[in-house]
Parts: sequence; structure tokens; C-alpha cells
Amino acid sequence: MNEMKGMKIEVFPDGRIKVERTVTINDEEYKIIGLGNTIGEANDNINDTIERLKNEYKKEGN
Repeated sequence: MNEMKGMKIEVFPDGRIKVERTVTINDEEYKIIGLGNTIGEANDNINDTIERLKNEYKKEGN
């Protein structure tokens, strides 16, 4: 099961955006940070990380 618990958004002086989300994947909690020029880009980076974590979990046979 995947669950999103919270999201923090921070804008750096140079305009880059940091998005931090806490998600639970298969009963393990992860704090994931994405950086980008837009919130959407930062979220895309987080979503890519979530997919990699899910795939790693599958590879381990769980």
C-alpha cells in the first residue's frame, strides 16, 4: 500500500524548488526529496523515486 502523509515545499533564492514528501511503501516510511525548476518537475522526480523503491521491493521477492 502506498500512502502520502505530507508535503513541504521550499523555494531557493535561485528559483529552484524543493518538494519533500513522506510516503509509506509496503509498511516502510520514506522521506523523499525532489528538486526542480517547477513544483511539477520536483514531484515528477519524487514519483520516479517511488517507482524505483517499489521495483526494488518486488526484486527482493516481497
